[in-house]
Amino acid sequence: MRKAAATAFLLLAVLACTAAMAAENLTPDKVKDTLPGKTKLEVKEMLGSPTNVSQHETDETGQWIYSYGGNIGSRVPVILKGRIIYDEVTDKAVSGVTVQFKNGVVLRVQLTY
Repeated sequence: MRKAAATAFLLLAVLACTAAMAAENLTPDKVKDTLPGKTKLEVKEMLGSPTNVSQHETDETGQWIYSYGGNIGSRVPVILKGRIIYDEVTDKAVSGVTVQFKNGVVLRVQLTY
């Protein structure tokens, strides 16, 4: 009986965590609309640390890449602070996010599916 109760408790905990994570997923439009104009610090607070940065990174310019294992072509959904970017219209998850900076703020955001 104890084993069944423990199993039921674990199953409920997993389901609750899955539901909470699904509620926190980002949409591609939200990412594209929210990031432009943000500073590097604001981007890091929203998305976490990038998996790759450009070789010629400065405080004012640069490019950050968020992807699974640093490989933007992996087609594995990128996880940003425990959330994925998922497009319900196309039924696809984003596998990479490239953020370009100019004058210390986000200039452009590119998503890879």
